[in-house]
Amino acid sequence: MDFAVDRRIDPGLSVGLGVLLAFVLMFAAQSSDPRTAPVIGIAAALTVALAWLPGLLWLYRVEPGAIRVRGPGGWISIAAESVAQVEAVEFRVTLRTFGLGGLGALYGWFWVEPVGNVRVYGGKSSGQGVLLTLYTGEQILLTPKDLEGFLAYLRRLGYKVKPPA
Repeated sequence: MDFAVDRRIDPGLSVGLGVLLAFVLMFAAQSSDPRTAPVIGIAAALTVALAWLPGLLWLYRVEPGAIRVRGPGGWISIAAESVAQVEAVEFRVTLRTFGLGGLGALYGWFWVEPVGNVRVYGGKSSGQGVLLTLYTGEQILLTPKDLEGFLAYLRRLGYKVKPPA
């Protein structure tokens, strides 16, 4: 079953990017060289499009044998038998240790309060996610849009979902 990723974008960030793009386009329009305006306009539009692209690729697919994550690098599989525990958590990303972070999208290793250094595949704005603890001790944070539905489906498939505190 597929689950969307919660990747809400901060409205202030969206407005800020819009204002920045408007300034770039105004600068391009003021240029005395007629070839400058289209080049700057296209570059600015491509920059904004590329900033949004990583967040559009996300999807979680839960199958009986694995949780699969579609991200910028393709599909990643987390085998069901490697998952020791699943729990809902409230979190705050404080530091990127090794990963990519874009407009509401996170991919890689991040320092997340109160958990610590974890692998994150998802968004950061909602502050709620699903923490997978593997038998190896590694932790992975996912941020499904339908948090309760995601946990219920994992429970139905036999994953060890920790009851809420």
